[in-house]
Amino acid sequence: PLYHAAAVMASNYLVALFDVAVGLFTRLGLTPGAAQESLWPLIDATLDNLRTLGPEKALTGPISRADLGTVRTHLLRLAEHDEKVATVYRALGVATVALAQRAGRITNAEAGELLKLLEGDKS
Repeated sequence: PLYHAAAVMASNYLVALFDVAVGLFTRLGLTPGAAQESLWPLIDATLDNLRTLGPEKALTGPISRADLGTVRTHLLRLAEHDEKVATVYRALGVATVALAQRAGRITNAEAGELLKLLEGDKS
């Protein structure tokens, strides 16, 4: 079951994430086709980096920079759009914090602050 779950996460859920991203872009006014086309360069570069560098070195984005402001803004806007999508963002964000920490990109203190934000702690 773990083997199959890993395969589902790497394949089926990647497709679902693409669909969610297309949905967010269409909310901004892009057609589904234009949204898909605009995502391909990012996805292609990400897959190339993942293949050649591995997860720790391929990781980019606000969590890898401990950019709390950007993550906070994403969460606010996603919650306004669709709470289920915000929940997915939070769950994947928690996994990304662990990866960024393992890669030495963020400190323990930064990881703690990000996790508070992602897990909904308003303190």
